[in-house]
Amino acid sequence: MRCWFCRHDPEQIHDPAIARKLEAIFVALETLRTDLMTAISDFAAKQAAYNDDIAADLTSIQTQLAALNATITQLQNSQGDYIHDKGSANM
Repeated sequence: MRCWFCRHDPEQIHDPAIARKLEAIFVALETLRTDLMTAISDFAAKQAAYNDDIAADLTSIQTQLAALNATITQLQNSQGDYIHDKGSANM
């Protein structure tokens, strides 16, 4: 088995026990990297869904504010008549 670090035969460069320990560390690091990338991907997907929900909520708020502004403008432009939802004016 070649050394993952220097790619030489471990018996020529390292003590075999050290080479095995280094290889085990490399495998553990690779597993950690894979787990970390999976966690990041999962978080990114959840964050994107959350951002979509927030965007939909903000759009709804903007629509409601526009409707309220239209009603306020309509009331301000009226002669003091109370304006019902059905568009009739009564006092």
